[in-house]
Amino acid sequence: MTGAPINQATVSISNKKKATNQQGLCIIEKYTTENDERKEVENRENRTLVVEKDDDLCMSVNIDTYASDLNAHVWHVFNDRGLYKPKEDLHIKGYVRLLKVKGEAKLPTYARGTIDYTIYDPRGQQLQQSKVELNNYGAFDIKFTLPDNVNLGRTTNTHTVNIPMKVILSPSSSDTNNNKNLIMQKDGNGRLYYRIALNYAPSNLQLNAVNYGFKIERTYVAINDSSHVQKQSDGTWKFQLGEKIKVILIMTATQRRYHIALVDYLPAGCEPLNTKLKGTLTGDTQSSVTRSNRNLHYCGCRPYSTIGWTEHENLRDECAEAFRSLLWPGVYEWSYIMRATCAGTFIIPPAKAEEMYSPENFGRCGTEKVIIE
Repeated sequence: MTGAPINQATVSISNKKKATNQQGLCIIEKYTTENDERKEVENRENRTLVVEKDDDLCMSVNIDTYASDLNAHVWHVFNDRGLYKPKEDLHIKGYVRLLKVKGEAKLPTYARGTIDYTIYDPRGQQLQQSKVELNNYGAFDIKFTLPDNVNLGRTTNTHTVNIPMKVILSPSSSDTNNNKNLIMQKDGNGRLYYRIALNYAPSNLQLNAVNYGFKIERTYVAINDSSHVQKQSDGTWKFQLGEKIKVILIMTATQRRYHIALVDYLPAGCEPLNTKLKGTLTGDTQSSVTRSNRNLHYCGCRPYSTIGWTEHENLRDECAEAFRSLLWPGVYEWSYIMRATCAGTFIIPPAKAEEMYSPENFGRCGTEKVIIE
């Protein structure tokens, strides 16, 4: 490539065509309808520049235009390939033009002299820094050899190892404490990212409340008669069979959290009431919707609406769910209505809140028991 201008080359964009002059330049008028914004957007997304000269053809897709400064240098750079290996020769070519206003047009002229350049790899590490002399057409040609330890990109490899729980809990004397340690190591430069997940069933159904990023509190309130929902001295709840019960959840977050799921599991003897579903009988308007509220006086947070902090809610047979993509520090309240439909003694699993994509940040209330009679 010399950078020499090509005369009488046909340049086309959409349905507009022009031929280049002796300087290799042509002007193509605007080809979109200014009053039709939708058409303009569609044209912008499908602009293709085609240049033809004899048997040669060059094409550039999805081109776009932008305003440039007056009397400023602009340049175009490309390489012979887009992918290289260490210790290979790298060729980079391009040209520099000086945009000057001549009459009503902004025309490029050949740049002269020497330019300084710096080349970086995809990770931002410097590969080459030097000077190059422009030829008579303002073009340059750079060639150098990549080092053998060059970082030309990155890759993500995932390896999964499943360890049976019986191995972890084995009392065998051969399994010493050292043998049960999980050791993570890496070779070479760069960072190693890893996540360890443990799936297990607790030996005791009575789980205590924990706070690893969220504090969860849960309360039950009767809708019709306060005596129909009582908490006994031993912590056991008593529900009147057939009573509508308001479930109140209070979630506290001390720092900003992302993609939050608040899930409350119902006792097996209850079912949620959702009047959006046909067949749900209710005489109380509170049964028709879930309600959410936020304490704006917590941690001095920026003011947001106190109603409806949830972005999506589900009422399922076994649980009620509330979701939020961005949660600021504060105290959040969420409630829904359920009905005690079956007599008996039931375990109430803990309500849990977690960051769905960082589940190590979570919190739950404790396990409870309810007697419905």
